Amino acid sequence: MKVKKILLDILGFVSFSGPYPDVSEEDISNNIQLLKKNQWFQTLMNDEKYREFVVHDKDVRYEIGYLNTKKLKRNVHKDRYKKKIQKILDKRNNQLSNILT
Repeated sequence: MKVKKILLDILGFVSFSGPYPDVSEEDISNNIQLLKKNQWFQTLMNDEKYREFVVHDKDVRYEIGYLNTKKLKRNVHKDRYKKKIQKILDKRNNQLSNILT
């Protein structure tokens, strides 16, 4: 999601508030731990292809780390985050399928 980061950085410079921070491995790990508390995420992690994306794919990991940790803790946007993660996983899976065929 390099394009998203670049656009957010440009927006930050235009609004004089500075660039948005990068997503750290700590952010990613914290959010994965919070997501693991949800049954739907556990089901995704039991699927080997999705597990590989979560563990190794930089774009998927960036999106997970970019999620709002405070909202994840409150579990307010559970369905929204579920759809967002499922969408990026499906996108990466389709891209991989197209490459292999």
